[in-house]
Amino acid sequence: ITTDRDFSGILTLSDLDGATALLIRVFDDFSFLKDAKHDLKYVGTCHSDLSHLPVEELRSKKVTVTNCAGYAAQSVAE
Repeated sequence: ITTDRDFSGILTLSDLDGATALLIRVFDDFSFLKDAKHDLKYVGTCHSDLSHLPVEELRSKKVTVTNCAGYAAQSVAE
């Protein structure tokens, strides 16, 4: 989301109004995306795992879901 608004709190569905892409961190709760109507086409997470997202539901709505390639690769390797 590119905006002048502060998103240091918890995002809600209304915050995503008109957004087509979302890059998130793992600590946020995005379970509301599961059944919600939205215009998202892409959701990316700054984490190596996708288990905190409703991946199947998003993909069934034709939303591309990815993690950050190489995120924490050094830590994971150790």
